[in-house]
Amino acid sequence: MSAQAADGAPPPGRDAGPDPDRRVADLARSVHELTRLLRDTSDRLQAVESELHRLRERGRGEPDGDGAGPRFAAVYADFADRFRGSPAEVSAKLAGYLPDVERLAGGGGVLDLGCGRGEWLELLRAAGVPARGVDASATFVASGRARGLAMEVGDALAHLRSLPPDSVDVVTAFHLAEHLPTEALLALMEAAREALRPGGCLLLETPNPTNLVMAACDFHNDPTHRVPLPPALTEFLMSAQGFVDVEVRPRNPATPPPALTGGADGCAGLRDLVTQRLFGPQDYAVLGYKAVLGYEVRGGEPAAGAR
Repeated sequence: MSAQAADGAPPPGRDAGPDPDRRVADLARSVHELTRLLRDTSDRLQAVESELHRLRERGRGEPDGDGAGPRFAAVYADFADRFRGSPAEVSAKLAGYLPDVERLAGGGGVLDLGCGRGEWLELLRAAGVPARGVDASATFVASGRARGLAMEVGDALAHLRSLPPDSVDVVTAFHLAEHLPTEALLALMEAAREALRPGGCLLLETPNPTNLVMAACDFHNDPTHRVPLPPALTEFLMSAQGFVDVEVRPRNPATPPPALTGGADGCAGLRDLVTQRLFGPQDYAVLGYKAVLGYEVRGGEPAAGAR
């Protein structure tokens, strides 16, 4: 007896099979989806290859757009000697901060971020102030350690974040802020505030763009500098990060030529203005203090009469 019914219908319990048109439509959708996935995968692969190429170029010494890179790093010590000044010259400038640190430093000591050649650490050691530094340059750190300085290679922000809260008396950073994007600078200030003990001080020194020679020319001698920081901006950023009693100090005036000094004439006011703008302070410092709960801080100490 035939399995096929007389009317052509399949026997009971047996399907007629898939509709050919439906199968073709399903296959077309599957091919379309596979094509889309292949295209997406190809795009992602190209993006990964592009990133790998960029990283390889960086490894070969291509800068990141801010002048940083292994070629410049290899000559940075000579660059610092040429443009930063000799260790003796730098030490003479930094010595003006010793009274602040001697007043504030105790068991927590001083942490110097971007300690470079270590002039500040040597001054503090000579003054009997416990201090250590962190710098990204292995060359500078090796030289400092050979002179008995407590220096280590590392990232300033990561090092601050690794410290216990309320553990440092003074955090200093000389000519580091101008190398940082704004977000990184704010993060550095925040991490410094956490690491400082109540009443402790963050001291930043940076080039002064109100000196027009500095703003227009000398600042750009260092290709790793980003943008000059006006004093009012740095003061605001430090206050915004919770520091109190914030103070701006102009530092290191240039020496004007003899033609712009002395003598009384009708253009004395103009002469003074030109002298100030061209030969005024080349740097400035901003000092801010971590608030003490229930106290008004003045220079790292509770104000008289505070409870």
